[in-house]
Amino acid sequence: MLDPMIKTFLAIDPGRITGWSLIDYESEKPISWGELDSAHDDFLWDLQKLFDKAEYLVIEDQHLDKKIMNPLMVIRLSQAAGIIIGAWLIKREQDFRLGIGHIYLMEPKYSYQLVKAPSWQKSLRLPARASREARKYASRRVAKLLTGRECPENASDAICMGTAFIRSVKAKQKGMLK
Repeated sequence: MLDPMIKTFLAIDPGRITGWSLIDYESEKPISWGELDSAHDDFLWDLQKLFDKAEYLVIEDQHLDKKIMNPLMVIRLSQAAGIIIGAWLIKREQDFRLGIGHIYLMEPKYSYQLVKAPSWQKSLRLPARASREARKYASRRVAKLLTGRECPENASDAICMGTAFIRSVKAKQKGMLK
């Protein structure tokens, strides 16, 4: 069960170009979104700025994803996710120890969730078994419906993943899911 004080979720689709979206819990609407270049020198600094705006992190888990055939790619994606989660936990631990805001009541280790791509794609009825291009196209279409605008490819995935996660949390709270 999530802390009822959580209002803003940060959804991240890690990769060479990392997609992100800040989503309001109540309205399930994306507040802002974009992409970050993980090779850029300011990547961690830019992440910290996003962390300041969110109370909960949702990150795509690509570890041992059967659709990623290249072992080097699996390693790089896992490293990217690990760096992001590590930076998030350091920030949350600092807030927890300093008693900053209401979020300090939540243990940092409970402030994020890994989500597998097939689970969020299925919950939004995206074609899970289609080609990568077809899945990306469907994700961009759903993101456009949610935001009213065209969104970058990786940001679209973050928007969809975050929205699906919030909907599943609300369904669980209502007792609709186990």
